[in-house]
This record gives sequence, C-alpha cells and structure tokens, in this order.
Amino acid sequence: MAWRARKLLRGTCAGVSAVMATRLVQSGLCEASSSPEMSTPIFTPNVPYPYWDSQWDLRNAHGVSQARSAGRTRHIFLIRHGQYDETHRDDKLRVLTQLGREQAMLTGERLSAILEHSSGPVRLHTSTLTRALETTSIIENYLPDSIVRMPANPALAEGYPAQPLPSRTNHAAKVLRDGPRIEGAFKELFHRSYGDDDDATDTPSTAAAPAAETTTTGATTRPEAPATAPTAPPSASTQVDASQSIAPEKYQGMNTAVPSTPPERSTELHEYDIVVCHANVIRYFALRALQLPPEAWLRMATFNCSLTYILIRPNGNVSIRLLGDVGHLPMAKTTFSMHAGFEW
Repeated sequence: MAWRARKLLRGTCAGVSAVMATRLVQSGLCEASSSPEMSTPIFTPNVPYPYWDSQWDLRNAHGVSQARSAGRTRHIFLIRHGQYDETHRDDKLRVLTQLGREQAMLTGERLSAILEHSSGPVRLHTSTLTRALETTSIIENYLPDSIVRMPANPALAEGYPAQPLPSRTNHAAKVLRDGPRIEGAFKELFHRSYGDDDDATDTPSTAAAPAAETTTTGATTRPEAPATAPTAPPSASTQVDASQSIAPEKYQGMNTAVPSTPPERSTELHEYDIVVCHANVIRYFALRALQLPPEAWLRMATFNCSLTYILIRPNGNVSIRLLGDVGHLPMAKTTFSMHAGFEW
C-alpha cells in the first residue's frame, strides 16, 4: 500500500496553509478528490478495490499452500478503552470514570471466558494514553498468568488515521501528523504468522511503558516483557521529506522479515493479541485489515470497551468475527464517550 501524490486544486488543501500544502505534496500524502471544493489525502492500494492483495503483509514468499500447513492462526482482539473524564486537556487527568472501570471489568471477564478454551501464546498491548493504560491494567487482572504484557506503544495513541469521507472538513494536516504513525502500528500488529520462528519479531519496537501504567487504578500488574531497542515512529521531518517514501517498506519498526527457507509446522496452531487502544485507530485497523477504503472509518462506531475480533489465517486470508461488539455490557453500562445507550 502507498500514499500517492496528485495535484492540489488551487495550490492548497482546503483549510490548510500553502506551506502545509507544499509539505503534503512533497510527502506524497495528498491526492485531489473528486470534489472541486477540497483536496484530501487519499489512500491508494497496490491492488485496486475490491480485489485482494495476497502479498499485503509482504509474507507470501513461500506460497499459500506451504503457509496454510505451517503457520499459526492469529486472533487479534481490539478493545476500545472505557469511558473517561473528557473535561480535562491534560492526559494524566483524563482518567476512567467509575462507569469506565466497571466496563473494563466486564470486558476482562468476557476475555477470560474466551481465553479459557484457547491454546497458544497471548500478548497484551496498549497505547500510552492514560485511559488505555487504566483499562489495560483492569483487564489484565482477569487474564491468565501466562500472558505477555507488551511495552506500551505510543503508535497506538488516538489520532486521525485518514481523511473521513464524507466530510465537510478537510483534515489533511491531522492526517499528515497521525496517519503514518497509525499505519506503522497497523503494520507491526497485522501480519500472518509463520509459527515458532515468528516469536523473535513479535515484540514492537517501542519504548517501555511509563511507571504510571501500574498505579492509575491500583491494580497489580505483571512484569512486562523485555523491550527491544527503541525505534521511534516517523517524525514530522521524516514525513515531509520527499526522499522518504511512505510506502509500507519504509515504515520504521515494520515487520517485513520473511524466512529464507519455507516455514516448518508450528508446534502451536493459534496465537492471541489483545490490543487496548482507541476508536479511530480500531476503525482504521478494521478497514485496512479487510483491504477496504480507510476513509470510511467515521461511518462506523465503536463503543467504550467494545470488542473487535479479527482473524488472520496462515495463508494471509483475513476475516472479522466481531465488530464493535458490546454484548458483554448491559444497556445501562453501554456508552460512546459521554453518550449513554443508543439514542444520541
């Protein structure tokens, strides 16, 4: 996948300065939309919609037949954080409400029931924002002792992953700021598994989580898995450098390694990743995983502590088993941010 540049109508994106427009062109993030009123950064797939790109994760070197018989099936659970206090601008003060903590506990119970009959390794990921850290710490108390708590990943933080369509507002500046980071997080998490040889590459290249992660809720957490050498997400200067392509192979920390020999049969057939993050990120991940236009992300709603469950087969096929599911939450505890229930 790649962001491809086309012209900017009238020399600038709507609502964006001429300087920013120039940067968008240089970075390859801007493409003229069909609307004469605005230009937007549009994601362009390598394989045209609706066809499937079998090499979407750059891991099809040994062919589908070998991968089908060798790798693990990957189960990825995307959990939106619980309801939190939105009255503050300082992230440290944007803590879970009492209802948000109850939502996280119910989510932990549901995940515990799911994993009770599961096999294979389980990894727990989180963004670095307070509401996600608190939700993760509560959920972790309900999970098996064998889980691996991954370092908190700043690339999973909330943001604007793509220009939402339809929209009356051009968000090119926000997409330029957040899009490459969130796409990089997608590439780290979403890929087929070749089994046991994959374990060395599953640790994200991000800094370890801050100490506050284990103190905001009073929950007892387990030691985190050792982090690899930190690799920062693309900086603003990297994003706007015309010599730095934003094609997938250029993302730092991206998992592109393909074994030099065909994979052998894995000793375990399944592996699980539980990712506690944010609504925009989850919606973008779901669309990207299905190879659908990510600009449709705002057409979906993911409620607080909802479950989105994505399956990746060893042959690279992807399916969604749950999307924003809140069946584990009673209606009185179902919220979208500060909105209660469904009538909002």
